[in-house]
Amino acid sequence: MATRSPPLTWRLPSLPPAAARTGESTAPAIGPSRVQTGPQRRRLFVIANATFALVLLGGMFAGSPVAATYLMLLFLVCTMPLLFGDVPHGRFVILLVFMPLYFLHFGLADLMAVFFLADIAVPRGRIGNFALTGGEIAILVGGAMLVFGYGTAAAALRRRKAQPLAADWRMPTIILLGLTGWMLGGMGTWTFQFSGTADLNRSGQYGWGMASGLVFLNMLQQVGIALLIYAAVVQKRMLTLALMIVVFAVNFFIGFLGDSKLIALQPLILFIAGCFLIEGRIPKVWLAAACVLVVATYSVFVGYREVLHGGGLSREKALGSLSKNLDKALKASTAGEGRIENSLHGLTARLDLKPMVETIVQRTGHTVPYQDGKTIAILFYAFIPRIFVDKPATSIGRVFNREFGISSSPDTYIAPSQLGELYWNFGWAGVIVGMFVIGAVLGTTGTLFNLARCTSVARLLVVLTTFYVLCFRFEGGIGQQYTLWLRYLAIIVLLHLLFKKRRPALTPDPGSPGGR
Repeated sequence: MATRSPPLTWRLPSLPPAAARTGESTAPAIGPSRVQTGPQRRRLFVIANATFALVLLGGMFAGSPVAATYLMLLFLVCTMPLLFGDVPHGRFVILLVFMPLYFLHFGLADLMAVFFLADIAVPRGRIGNFALTGGEIAILVGGAMLVFGYGTAAAALRRRKAQPLAADWRMPTIILLGLTGWMLGGMGTWTFQFSGTADLNRSGQYGWGMASGLVFLNMLQQVGIALLIYAAVVQKRMLTLALMIVVFAVNFFIGFLGDSKLIALQPLILFIAGCFLIEGRIPKVWLAAACVLVVATYSVFVGYREVLHGGGLSREKALGSLSKNLDKALKASTAGEGRIENSLHGLTARLDLKPMVETIVQRTGHTVPYQDGKTIAILFYAFIPRIFVDKPATSIGRVFNREFGISSSPDTYIAPSQLGELYWNFGWAGVIVGMFVIGAVLGTTGTLFNLARCTSVARLLVVLTTFYVLCFRFEGGIGQQYTLWLRYLAIIVLLHLLFKKRRPALTPDPGSPGGR
């Protein structure tokens, strides 16, 4: 009698095989090497900051125009999560993911200047390398208050025994829903990018019905991608991994032709985050591949955008001469210093939110009035359709651009960052209280849906969505991003009620390392 060969699997730190098949308990086994003691965490924190300080001192001696004091303090704030938690993917996982992004947004350009890889303008108000500007103080205080708020919420909810959304779904259901959501959302994205709808979106000329439909399809695609990520990481079969690679390739293709780096890279970013959230370890090979891909192609994306704008081409018209336009984009990407250097400079400029915060702190209350909550008010209309109420403007980036006169084009979106928006509305009270509240929201989510205590597809959807919408999109407006987040949570809860198993996933003992 012929025997059935086992399915091909791919390697990551694996879940218990039986748990991965049945879905009864998908909480990863936690070995001693993955649990960090207090002394180990403190030692890592000290070593990281000492090494960083040495790098900065070397840059100062080389004569680099870098704000050493600011960067040292910012790195200190952003590495504070190293002092918390026992396992990487426990209740502090969102903070562990968010603070490196915070450093990239507010310190990468200055750090690049240490190695003479970026030219930065020295902000007004600084004398030498040791003085701090108002914007830099706001960034440091805001980051510290976010960490404080997160820690306060995590400590308050630490001993909570209830595990929301603990029941898992059946794996065939997860894969089927993931494929359906990704494909329907992909069709909506293609229609949006290549039918002229994107231009109507920018000018605000489409109705609330079309807007709601586009937002829903985009949300559906992201939920579908997250479901497929869960299946790939938990099942560890070559088939689901191959499916994820297809998702990477298709989204990258649509994103490039649609002039959207976010669409192109979103699945890969979510996949890396999903691996870390479930396994508690960074997938180094995938992270390295993502870094290489971004550095190798970012300038090509910029070049293709120049081809479209320079030739007055719409995205759909550009498809007719794709080969020719691609050749032009490749040539444009190597203009000046070369493709890699152009990518590094372009990526640094794209991530840098510090100049916007500097501008807001310098001018708000002097040449620009405080908003007193006007830009955040949309959050209170999260579930009310526009047909019933006249909502405030949702494009905070355009409002910010017009109020501060940053771009010659009033329709250009300039991201103020959520930190900048808080100061723009309430001044220093906004920075202190607002960033504490943001930290508390993230800490509450990370603790209630602690994946080290109990892993289910719905819990992963909540944490992964929180990472993507609130952390990765920190540059977006508070009202817009938190409204989107609440709608995602509503969809996730509804799907969970429809497709959950009756028997909940087993959870480790809260006293075990996985419950911390």
